[in-house]
Amino acid sequence: MSIKRSVLAAAVVAAVVPTAASATDVDVYGRLNLTLQANDIDGESETKIASHSSRFGVRGSHEISAGLEAIFQAEWGLNVTKDPAFSNRNQFIGLKGDFGMTTIGRRDTALKLSQGKVDQFNDFDGDLGKIMGGEVRASQQVSYATPVIADLFRAEMTYLTDDANGDHGVSVAATVGDANYKKQAFYGAVAYDSEVSDRDILRITAGGKIAGIELGAMYSDEEVVSSGAQGDAFLISAAYGFGDTKVKAQFIDGDIPGKANTSYSVGAEHKLSKQLRLNAYFTGLEFDAADRDDDRYVAVGLRYDF
Repeated sequence: MSIKRSVLAAAVVAAVVPTAASATDVDVYGRLNLTLQANDIDGESETKIASHSSRFGVRGSHEISAGLEAIFQAEWGLNVTKDPAFSNRNQFIGLKGDFGMTTIGRRDTALKLSQGKVDQFNDFDGDLGKIMGGEVRASQQVSYATPVIADLFRAEMTYLTDDANGDHGVSVAATVGDANYKKQAFYGAVAYDSEVSDRDILRITAGGKIAGIELGAMYSDEEVVSSGAQGDAFLISAAYGFGDTKVKAQFIDGDIPGKANTSYSVGAEHKLSKQLRLNAYFTGLEFDAADRDDDRYVAVGLRYDF
């Protein structure tokens, strides 16, 4: 970390997270992810600049004792193209050590985190959230994750306290392998949401990397608690990297209440540097509803991580 970046990190933390000013390891980070798009949405054509989960945050930790450290993260979404410009993302404090990790605050649920990297169009218009539920960032949560066992297994639980409607929920997940395909060339997860955002969801995820080809699959079985409406969906994805370029494709189909029915995407990304990449993709969304036309998205843009 450069001296300027360290000074900036200290200044930001002192301003927005005063109690973390003594942290020995503080990082300021962010992402700007923008595309120029030609869209056809429900029969209406448009050309626009879109911001895809752009963000800014600070995170850090400091040692309390041998094998025990305090951790924090405060992250905000940046909507570069329209107001409001800021939204809340993961914002929590916690403890981490040989026992695992526990957090309190706003954070992605165990089921959401269990998806790994199989969604090749995450944050873009082909994101699995257009077809499946479960993409919940809980604002009232306490979580616990075990340490990685035998360098292979891990489990996590998220408890959601009562919301404005007096409801609460639990999200659990068990994973095996490495979602980044580095320590192991495979990844698998089974996760379940009980009464999380009015849904019960069973999600099964599998992925692997063979001869440079990434393959992924996901199945989701869902029920809306308040209405009893049910549906399921599946996802398959593939990607191949050569040099600094990756080409990818994805198909999702389902009948989840309140969601689109089919999504298909093809695209590519090219790393211009460690921090900057060029993205291009086409996504189609289909709806079974008779009064809803299908959507089409053609996009090209840049993503910068800092």
